[in-house]
Amino acid sequence: MTLIQKSALALVCVGVIPVVVVAYRLVGVNRAAMTEQILRTHAVAARTAADRVQAFVDERKSLATALSANPDIQTDPRSTIAQRLLSGMLEAREDVIAVSITNPRGEEFLRARRGESSETLDRILAADPGSGNELLSYETEEGLWIRIDVALPEEVGEIRMIVDGSVLERVLHPDEIGEHADFVLADRNRAVVVGSLSDLSSFPEPLIEQAASGRLAGSNRYEDDGDGVLAAHAPVLGTPWFVMSRQPAVVAEELTRRTIDQSAIAVFMALVLAAGICALAFAWIVQPVRNLVRAQRRIAGLRDTQPIANEIAELQASFSAIEERLQDQDAIGTVFLGRYQVMGGLGAGMMGKVYRGWDPKLRRSVALKTVRLSHLADEWGGSFQLARNLRNEAVTVAQFSHPHIVAIYDLEELGDTAFIAMELVDGTDLQSLLDNGKLPVEKAIPVASAVAKALAAAHARGIVHHDVKPGNVLLGKDGGIKVSDFGISELVSAGTEDTDFVFGTPGYLAPEALRGEGYDQRSDLFALGVLMYRCLTGVRPFTGATVKSTILSTMETEPVPAFRMEPSMPQQLSDLVMSLIERRPEDRPESAEVVAAQLDELALELGIQWAPSTEEMDAIQKHRGDVPHVGFVPTEAIDTARSRPHDG
Repeated sequence: MTLIQKSALALVCVGVIPVVVVAYRLVGVNRAAMTEQILRTHAVAARTAADRVQAFVDERKSLATALSANPDIQTDPRSTIAQRLLSGMLEAREDVIAVSITNPRGEEFLRARRGESSETLDRILAADPGSGNELLSYETEEGLWIRIDVALPEEVGEIRMIVDGSVLERVLHPDEIGEHADFVLADRNRAVVVGSLSDLSSFPEPLIEQAASGRLAGSNRYEDDGDGVLAAHAPVLGTPWFVMSRQPAVVAEELTRRTIDQSAIAVFMALVLAAGICALAFAWIVQPVRNLVRAQRRIAGLRDTQPIANEIAELQASFSAIEERLQDQDAIGTVFLGRYQVMGGLGAGMMGKVYRGWDPKLRRSVALKTVRLSHLADEWGGSFQLARNLRNEAVTVAQFSHPHIVAIYDLEELGDTAFIAMELVDGTDLQSLLDNGKLPVEKAIPVASAVAKALAAAHARGIVHHDVKPGNVLLGKDGGIKVSDFGISELVSAGTEDTDFVFGTPGYLAPEALRGEGYDQRSDLFALGVLMYRCLTGVRPFTGATVKSTILSTMETEPVPAFRMEPSMPQQLSDLVMSLIERRPEDRPESAEVVAAQLDELALELGIQWAPSTEEMDAIQKHRGDVPHVGFVPTEAIDTARSRPHDG
C-alpha cells in the first residue's frame, strides 16, 4: 500500500466515518421523538406565557385593591382626598389609563383619566361585566385595553381600572415555538383577547374544551380534518383566561427532512475535505518523498524505473544499500583535494566545507577549507574574477607569519570550487569555551591580548578582518591562540558591491557599519570590545531575541558597564572594554596595537600568564557540526537580515 493510500485510509477513518455515524444516528431519530420534543416546547411556552399574563394581571389588580383598602376612599369616595388618590395613581403608573369609583348600581362617584374623555372610555367604564367577571378586554384604536374591577368593602361599590394591555402582545409571540405556530390568549366565552389569530376556529374542539375548563395545562397531538395538529394549553390562574398554541404536525416531518439533508451535506463536505487533504499531502509530502526515493535509488545503484509501491519501505531499503556501500569501501582515506588527502570532515559553512587533511609531501596535518566559486560568482562578475581575488587575498595573508593568526599554506582551484590549505589548530574555538560560561580575568586578558595583536598585525598590512567573534578565535591544546578567516572575511566583504548589505555577525557589527558608513580598523576594535565583554561577563552588551532587535540594540542601547556585570574585574579593564564599544569610532582606542599594549601591561601588573591545561582543553573540545561562517546584514534593516544567527 502506497503512502497516499495509507493517508487516504487514515483520513477516512478519522474524519469521514465519525461524521457518517453521527449523521446516521441523527437521521434515526424517529417522528414520535421529534413530535414529543415539539409538544414539550409548546407546553413550556404556553405555561410560561400564562404565568407572565397572570403576573401582569396580579400586579395591576393589587393597585386597585390597594385603592379599595384606603380609608379615605371607603369613608367618602367623592372626597377631594379620594380624587387626589386616583390622580396620583395615574401619575405614578403610565400604563393606567383611567380609574373610576362606582356605586353598586354602576353609577360613578368619581373618575380620573389620562388625556381627554372619549366615547370608547365611557363605554368601557360603563359596561356591565356580568356575574363574577372581574376582568374585561377591549380592542381599541389605541390598542388593547384591560378593565380590572375590585369591590369596595361592605358593598359600597367598586373600583374600575383600565390599563394598557399592549405588553400582552409581546407575551403572546414567543420565539421558541417557531414561525408556523399560532399562539392566543382567550377567555371562557371563546373570545380571543390577544394573539396571532382573531378567533379559535382553527383550534381543535377538544383542545378548546380542555383549555376553557381552566383546570389543568397539557399538550397533545390532535387529528383535525386529516391534518395532524400539535397543540398545548395552560390556564391563567385567578382569571377567566387561558393560553393555547398550535402547530401543524408536518413541521416535525420537515425537521426530520432537514436533519437528513444537513447530514448528507456534512458527509459530502467531509469527503471533499478528505480528498483535498489527500491532494495536498500528495503534493507536499508524498511527491517529495517519491523524488527522494528515486534519488536514493540512483545513489544506491538500484533501478529507478520501477514503480514505487511503498515509499517508506523503499527509503529504508535504499538507505540500507547506501550504508552498506559506505561500509564496503574505505573511501575516507582515498579522497584527495589536489595533493591533500582528506581524512575527515570538520564542519560546513556558508561558502563551503572544512575538512581535516593530510599533506603527504610535507607530512603534516592541515585544515582544508573549500570555497564554492559559483556561490559568489554573480557578485564578482564570474568565477574567474572571484578565483583571482581569492588568490590575491590568500597571497596577502600568507606573506606574513604571526603567532596569533592561522597561517595559510596553499590555494588550489578545482573546477568551480577552490580550496585553501591552512594551519590546523588542534583544540577548540573560543565560542565552545564560552558555551560553558564566562572566563576568569586571568584567562580573558591573554585571549583578548592575542586577538588584539593579531588585528594589529593584519591592520599594519591593510587587512581588516570584518568578522571578529568567538567562533573565529581558535584555542590550541598547546596553548596557542589564533584568529582565523582573515583572508576569507576580507574576500567576502570586498566581493559584494551591494550597498544594501554589510558583512558580519549581528551583535559584533559596529554601529557605523550598520548605518552603511563603511567598515574599517576601528570597526574591528568594536567587535574586539564585544568579544571581551562576552568573555568577562558571560553575555554580550548588545542582545535581542531577533536579528532586528540585536541590530537596534547595537545602534540605540547604552550598554551596562562591564564592572557592574562582573564587580570582581579591575576597573582599568572595564574602562578599556567600554572604550572599545563606544558608539562613535573616534571615541575608541587609537589602534589594536594600543589595546594589546594596555592588556599586556595589565597582565604584567596582575601576574597573569596564559597556560591552559591539556585536560581542560580535552574536556571542552567537542565536534561542531557547522563551523562559524560569514554572512551579510541589511543596513537599512534593521528590518531583515541575511546573516547567520548570532552566537549565544
